[in-house]
Amino acid sequence: LRFYEVHVGSAAESGIGSFARFRESVLPRVLQLGYNAVILAGVVEHREYASGGRDVTALFAPFAKLGNPEELKELIDVAHSMGIIVVMDIVHTQVSPSSSLANTDGAFAYTHPDRAGGCSLDHSRWEVLRLLLSNLKYFMEAFRVDGFRFKDATSMLFVDNGAAAASGNYSDYFGPQFDEAGGLYLMLANELVNRLHPGGAVTIVEETTGVPTLCRPVQECGFGGFLRMESAAASLWADHLLHVRDEGWSMGHVAFTLMAKRPREKRVTSVEEMGTRRPLFNLLLGDQQSLQLTSSPAVVCDRAVALHKLLRLATFGLAGEAYSTSAGVEYGDPVPQNLALEGPRRGWTLPANADPRHACLQVFETALMHADERFGILASEHEHCALSDQGKMVLAFERGESLFVCNFHPTETASGVPVECGRTADPLVLALHTDERRFGGAGRLRELETYVPTAGVIHVTLPPRSGLVLVPHDSLESGIRVTVEPTDAVHMGWPVLDQLRLDIVEANGAPDSRHESLRSDGLVELDLSSATFFVRGPGDWQLHPTGAVGEPFRVHFPGDYQLTCVGVLQPAPKQLQVEVRRKNVHPDLMVEVTHGIAHPAHIAVGAVGGSSGRHASNHDRIRFNPFESNASEHEDVALAAVDQKEHAGSVPAKEEEEEESGEGDGGGQVFEMRAAVSSYSALSTVTHATALQRTLKRHKAGRMGEHHGKHTDVPIVSVTSEVHPFSKSGGLALVASSYAVEFPRRNHLFVCVSPMYDDVPDANYIGSTSIWLAGSHHEVAYFHQFEEEEDGQGADYIFVAHGCYRRPGGLYHNAKLGVEYEDNLFRFALLSLAALEVPLVLRPRGLYLGEKILFIANDWQTGMVPVYLADKFQASGNYRDARSIFVLHNLGCQGRYPEYRFPIPETVGLPEGSCECLRLHGCIDLAKGAITRADRVITVSPSYAGEIQTPDGGCGLENLLRQKGQEGKLVGILNGVDTSFDPATDTTLAQRYDANNLQARAINKAQLQRSLGLEVQEGTLLIGFVGRLSAQKGVELLQDAVPWLMNEKERGAKVQVILMGDGERQYREFLSWVEVTYRGRVCGYTGFNGTVERHMLGGCDAFLLPSRYEPCGLPQLFAHRYGCLPVVHATGGLRDTVKDGETGFTFEPWDWRRLREALERVLTVFYKDRPRWEEMQRRVMGLDWSWGRAIDEYEEQIGRTFQ
Repeated sequence: LRFYEVHVGSAAESGIGSFARFRESVLPRVLQLGYNAVILAGVVEHREYASGGRDVTALFAPFAKLGNPEELKELIDVAHSMGIIVVMDIVHTQVSPSSSLANTDGAFAYTHPDRAGGCSLDHSRWEVLRLLLSNLKYFMEAFRVDGFRFKDATSMLFVDNGAAAASGNYSDYFGPQFDEAGGLYLMLANELVNRLHPGGAVTIVEETTGVPTLCRPVQECGFGGFLRMESAAASLWADHLLHVRDEGWSMGHVAFTLMAKRPREKRVTSVEEMGTRRPLFNLLLGDQQSLQLTSSPAVVCDRAVALHKLLRLATFGLAGEAYSTSAGVEYGDPVPQNLALEGPRRGWTLPANADPRHACLQVFETALMHADERFGILASEHEHCALSDQGKMVLAFERGESLFVCNFHPTETASGVPVECGRTADPLVLALHTDERRFGGAGRLRELETYVPTAGVIHVTLPPRSGLVLVPHDSLESGIRVTVEPTDAVHMGWPVLDQLRLDIVEANGAPDSRHESLRSDGLVELDLSSATFFVRGPGDWQLHPTGAVGEPFRVHFPGDYQLTCVGVLQPAPKQLQVEVRRKNVHPDLMVEVTHGIAHPAHIAVGAVGGSSGRHASNHDRIRFNPFESNASEHEDVALAAVDQKEHAGSVPAKEEEEEESGEGDGGGQVFEMRAAVSSYSALSTVTHATALQRTLKRHKAGRMGEHHGKHTDVPIVSVTSEVHPFSKSGGLALVASSYAVEFPRRNHLFVCVSPMYDDVPDANYIGSTSIWLAGSHHEVAYFHQFEEEEDGQGADYIFVAHGCYRRPGGLYHNAKLGVEYEDNLFRFALLSLAALEVPLVLRPRGLYLGEKILFIANDWQTGMVPVYLADKFQASGNYRDARSIFVLHNLGCQGRYPEYRFPIPETVGLPEGSCECLRLHGCIDLAKGAITRADRVITVSPSYAGEIQTPDGGCGLENLLRQKGQEGKLVGILNGVDTSFDPATDTTLAQRYDANNLQARAINKAQLQRSLGLEVQEGTLLIGFVGRLSAQKGVELLQDAVPWLMNEKERGAKVQVILMGDGERQYREFLSWVEVTYRGRVCGYTGFNGTVERHMLGGCDAFLLPSRYEPCGLPQLFAHRYGCLPVVHATGGLRDTVKDGETGFTFEPWDWRRLREALERVLTVFYKDRPRWEEMQRRVMGLDWSWGRAIDEYEEQIGRTFQ
């Protein structure tokens, strides 16, 4: 394992970072540098940055200054998708003096009154054990972390903080100063973590005295840790740099210190610790006084760069079975973190913008990480000191089959040094040396030089302060060979392989500009030892590295490499196994990779072959399981709740065969990552997991019961411009996504057609066709993906690929300029034609859809579907039995374009006689065409269906819609809502509740008030608002309502208000103004946070929705679920779902006077008739707003459409 240790708050170059910023900027950096694990510091809520996360105030809360819990879950999910193991710091030795746990005494005390100022936890108490073990289980199950680093375990194990044990005598380790209760807790904690995550847990124990058996299994009477956080190497280098002149370093002492360890215990080492003694950092500052030097600053800096690389090489090769780098060490950040003054910042841009030495150090660190991935250094058990020459200050040692040679002398070259290489008689090749020019060296060694042993000895010449790594000749042949498996490319819809090329920008450490084309079998050979290149094809086609869009691929060593079609470049493994297993009638996807990092996207492209690698079986293996279920669903989180039976089970047959075969000489550790996605917000971010998102969500939410659908003999093709999670700009994507879940549940054959705005990793190329539009032919490609339900039913997604859909901005608008794309009319006319071609030219899963089909067109973007169906396809004899339904989500957007710019016949490719249905006031109007030609029109609420037939709501189409209504072909069907909005199961709430336990809402209300800076007053009416800050949402009325509500003298009662939203500037400024003006009584939250919204639903007494018009509306439905009474303008879906005095409060018409009257009624019932208020709460919580009701009505309309 290669750990990157970093404080989450350091994600920002200046100021304080956040979970989201860390996810976006630091995780791709970690992956690019070559680390496969991170240690996250400062995650748990603590009092101040200066404590580095140790001054814990709330054990179960992520640090609020960095973001909310959902954002932390998203960070961990994204890390797992990149193949990065996540270990978090946990402090279970003490708590902050300001913590409530530190202020208990007597029989209820959690702390030792006589240790650490009364803040040291008392592990002899059952309540303490239960609390701490629950804390571990909570973070593992709720946030899916892979393990923990137990900070300051020395204080846990010794009452004197290990002072007596420093002697190293066993009697001192387990003498009177040993805290048996602390030791027992550490055993229980490690055992619990390993039971919760068998085979993949990573526990690191930070202990400084060298306690025996710290990392031996509990079954062997050990403490059960996986890795010991070893500080001997860092202390050695600090002491030598600060107190010993360079020429006085003892090679024997260095070798002994680095190799010393407890038998059969694994260590994680680092070259420098996160603390005050960081001499390597001081070197780059040129701090001559502290380093006792008289040289010039330039010489000091050269010395610093050389020692940085040399000490890292020696530590990496000899000092442990895992390696850790503190953020900043990899590039030599010259400024130590001052947590008290500046927070945990790092100079991330130094390697690119400052002294080039920083960049050289970072390149060396990357090469070192890739050397481990290529040659399996850390996983090798064999280590042997081959030479310790004090005279020449040369240290040589073997690690696995690699030979390290280091010259520590500050001025003299070590010439012809004899070094034993007893493990092999084969020639050795120079794979890596610190003097390479790309690492800031002088380039005094020849690249790929071969050393031939004579009588088991080679002779090495090394410049001063340099080191090298030699590997067997047959594992590092000259030249680079990159292979792409042809079958993968076919599945992913790539161009023909021999049309691809490698655009090389750097070769052998020097700039380059050559281009190398792939052969037809997907192979390209480079006569280079290292290379940096882009993979490009015809036009603007380009393959991006996983987690680093826009970055080039980098190869640090010669040899065979495998390039997968999802952007993973890795040493060609011995075998890359991909298993698709099924468990509980539900896909359990598993990837096992024998090199470095596992990527779930390999599931889509199949197994990747490649030439065998000598060290393939040595490497640590990481398994990514995106559908892993929780180890336990019990509420009891003590160790007793983790029954051994829950985790018993046989090893899969394939794994048993691997273990028995004993392939490889090192074996390596197998890690099964806790990679189940726990944050729905992460589903659109997780690399290559897009295709798994909705299946995962359905799996977690569970089935809503079995349904038997009507008219299931008619296939349904839903055409939409966006569908979650593949594309989203608003509520349309969510509704389209719900269709794709709910219709298949009723046994409908359902196909969803949508543009391919970006790559969909799990979608496979299925075919193409040529479409005539706007005076020319246009080639479109189709990509298919099947989303399977638990019972084998599911939705087929067809993505239409064409260059017009790939835009750097939004789906419909240029986000930077704020203007609509000029070719939107062409883009969505093309989508409509391509969707109508799908049943004719494609066979998804081999199924023939036939010609009796129902086409559902959603909003104006697909308004041409009914038009083309009637005037193009049916007019030519196709789809005679097909029908179309146009779903009108918002008539305010109609797709209207001036005809003088877009002549209708030429633009849409229809004869003049068919174009009249599209004309409106000198414009082409796509919504008008759809309403005219569709067999039925459905809107998203019954009242909205009536409103759009009036001049006020019809937006110029009221006459046409009124005619449709008179024909019985216009209806309104309320949308359903996500059943995950349920206060009885909502884990984000401080206290879950149902209609029979309304008093529990008071706990949520108090927590909400505290968290948002409001005065905690249970009896005060708390009103909330969540929505887009725009005129349509009625924010103008809020500008009158809030000051009136704050006027306590006029109303005679106290009121608190929470406003959350984002949008137009003047409304954002209003939110800021009211919060400042009425501090403690009003919170103005600019932005949107899903967790805060749920807290508002569970804590607010009333919810305000003063929209001018609202086709459907969802917030009032969510409010009903949570027993929060809505106050709404009686319009559209709000009128249909809220009945005044029964399920909320309404006002009309839309003006301030009517809203004030409604608010007066709210105040009267809340303060003077509390039984009626609670009766209304229980009533609204029993309402059914599920999608099942809506689909019943849709099926009725389908039946009428085909009558």
